[in-house]
Amino acid sequence: MKSKLRRILLTGIFVFPVCAACAQVKTDKMLGKELVNQMSKLSADARDLFIEECFNSGNRPDFMNKFARVDVRTTDKDGKIVEGYYFVAPDYLCIGTNNDFIRMPVQPATAQRIADKSGCFLSTRKISDDVYNSAVVKLEPHPLTKDRDSLYTFIEHNNIIEGQRAGRSGLIAGHKKDVIITQRLLESPKDDRVALYGWHKPDGKPIQPIYTGHVDWYLDYSHGIRLVKDTIYVEGKPMHYIDVMKHPVYSRLISDEEPCDYYAYPTENNSRKKTCYLDGFSLNGLNEQRLVIKDAFPDVTIIVNAPSPVKFDRDKKTALVLYALPNGNTIDWTAGKLMENGDDWHYDIQHIGAQMRFVRDVCPGYNWVVAYLQSYEKSSWTTWSKNHPDNGKMIIQQIVDSLRNLFAPYHPVIMLNGHSGGGRFIFDYITGVGKIPHDVERIAFLDSSYGYEDSLHYNKLKNWLKDSKDRYLDVIAYNDSTVIYNGKPLVSPTGGTWYRSRKMQKDLSADFDFKTVTDTTMIRHDALNRRIQFRLKQNDDGKNIYHTVLVERNGLIHSLLSGTKYEDKQYLFWDEWAYRRYIFKTGY
Repeated sequence: MKSKLRRILLTGIFVFPVCAACAQVKTDKMLGKELVNQMSKLSADARDLFIEECFNSGNRPDFMNKFARVDVRTTDKDGKIVEGYYFVAPDYLCIGTNNDFIRMPVQPATAQRIADKSGCFLSTRKISDDVYNSAVVKLEPHPLTKDRDSLYTFIEHNNIIEGQRAGRSGLIAGHKKDVIITQRLLESPKDDRVALYGWHKPDGKPIQPIYTGHVDWYLDYSHGIRLVKDTIYVEGKPMHYIDVMKHPVYSRLISDEEPCDYYAYPTENNSRKKTCYLDGFSLNGLNEQRLVIKDAFPDVTIIVNAPSPVKFDRDKKTALVLYALPNGNTIDWTAGKLMENGDDWHYDIQHIGAQMRFVRDVCPGYNWVVAYLQSYEKSSWTTWSKNHPDNGKMIIQQIVDSLRNLFAPYHPVIMLNGHSGGGRFIFDYITGVGKIPHDVERIAFLDSSYGYEDSLHYNKLKNWLKDSKDRYLDVIAYNDSTVIYNGKPLVSPTGGTWYRSRKMQKDLSADFDFKTVTDTTMIRHDALNRRIQFRLKQNDDGKNIYHTVLVERNGLIHSLLSGTKYEDKQYLFWDEWAYRRYIFKTGY
């Protein structure tokens, strides 16, 4: 197989194999005129199915089996040239024989099924431009105005194209618009659109800019389906086109939209995975889904950020990360963003939004959702708790329950997480429930264990950890007990996270066997095959305040992936920011 592929690549042509199962549908190719006669008796939907069957069964001209190579290049952030290439069908979708065929438009769902069957995807705006620039046969657009959606107009336009082509062969372009995949389809408030682009004039400029105004069942004579092989070669190495689209540099080889998360039109096979719009959510500037919850709970604001409709998979578990904000921070600051002149420094110290995007890519087994939980404005959960002495714990349970119910159709598991005073939210939740619920899969304290009390929390944590192998506890802290701030100790002898975290670990060691590794940087306590982890940062000279540094140096990432096969994958705790390329102007 490898030698065959190597021979194919050396010729610059990709041979398009016919699937054996499809080949059994028809044994003899039908002439174009015979196909037209049959299609004239069919409805538009039935005609689409007929075209799909013909194409997949091999009832297409032989030249459609020979894909043409398109060479492309881009540059990385340092100006280094990155080269790539891919293979495209030499012409738009057509059926018939070598000497009698017809180019046929189809609905995007039909085009997507054909592409999926053929190991292909549909064009992008950039690919459409690059194909035109690479074409050896460039035809001038010939618009028609009458009966645009009629089969007989399809035939008339095909005859015009053949007259222009005059028997020339090779990669051909300029004669139709491309049905493309584009981010615009996610930005549209309607999810039943088709995107069109192209129909390049001799000067290389397209007649049709990206247009998403047509419903997805509409088609006319000008629509063309260009198949693109789903393997892209980047610096000589094969990559799947979706992996290329996700890459911050390589994506520019095939797309000029950043980002472009729309990889395929929905079909009965992929629609549940490709387009899951969450009720009540809107799209942010990155096409992630966002919900703002205000006034539902006293003195609490919640903003929920979920993957884009394309990336949210109904069949996966949804990891609902409840992130309780640190003291004195806003949701905007906590999510973080790309810094611009005049921005407050708080935007650049946690980057929870970017760390969540990193986790979504590294650990794709979940739909990763984060709910930012803010008490008051720039206040703390400790203050909130004191101001709601009678019903605070009940309200916190209601918050958790309501967010769980919001994602009930999507198999949610709860991950309690928080930084600084956000730990108070977690401890009040544990105190308020009789037993930590079975769907709480992970609890993490990012230098937020101030409120730990063995009499209130130990037995519940112990029993929760023992109840299932799918339970994870992650505690991160630093030695704050020696820090002098403004001439005074930063924390009381028993009030800091250093003391409280060590006490929690000591309590747990009565029931769990820990392995401890100590060096000049970190004390590491692990138990239950690393499902329980304590990472206690040493304080080099006793003066450093590492409070939020523990978060920014991949702390959230580690708190969500520790104890799993993804731990330390593409990141290390207390190392350089692994999520830097996920920082955008939009935080959440």
